Amino acid sequence: MTMKTLLHALWDGAVRPCAPARAETFDRLLSHFVPVESVLLTIDETQVQPRALSEDTNLVSGITLGDAIAEELDVDVPYGAVILIRHEAALDDLSHAAGQAVAELAIAMVGRAPMPAARRDAVLMELASLYALKAEGDAARALGLDPVAFCKGMSDLFRAHWSRAGTVRGASPRTDAARGRPSLPATRSRLSLQDISTEIATRYAMANRGTADVDARSRIN
Repeated sequence: MTMKTLLHALWDGAVRPCAPARAETFDRLLSHFVPVESVLLTIDETQVQPRALSEDTNLVSGITLGDAIAEELDVDVPYGAVILIRHEAALDDLSHAAGQAVAELAIAMVGRAPMPAARRDAVLMELASLYALKAEGDAARALGLDPVAFCKGMSDLFRAHWSRAGTVRGASPRTDAARGRPSLPATRSRLSLQDISTEIATRYAMANRGTADVDARSRIN
């Protein structure tokens, strides 16, 4: 969705405030993992769901997203807040939605870092593992977070990201099927960057070997 299209969606009433109780719950869940305030809005199912955006994003010259939301929807937009505009159906499970939002913000943050693509993948996998551990903590559960739904939301978003990026087939953190969270070595409480780097390298090698095999068969045929 372009910024101009998003502005027209605001003008046309396709974007609406989320129910206050739901928005407050979501903000508590998200801020448990990412130290940022959020504004949660909904958008018509007929519209494309925008990516997470900062409140100071320019929609058109002289009009920021935060200003447009405050003006059109009469919603308070804190300085520096992240704006999340979601389809209603995507908010049926707030733990799942929070997992997706955390993954989306992590991807955006790491994507701006000056590092090789493989290194970014390693960092993202490390973050996923750390967030999964945090999701299982008492503090997260006290907020009403379902760690399995949260980790599934993260995994879904990371898988979609790596699929679009054309990296390794199925390149998302391995999950423990019984618990729905990124799996960790049995003898360790978290993955080290060395562990993750090794796995990334292995997956890239497998993917490249698969591509080479296809190319070889094509030449033979």
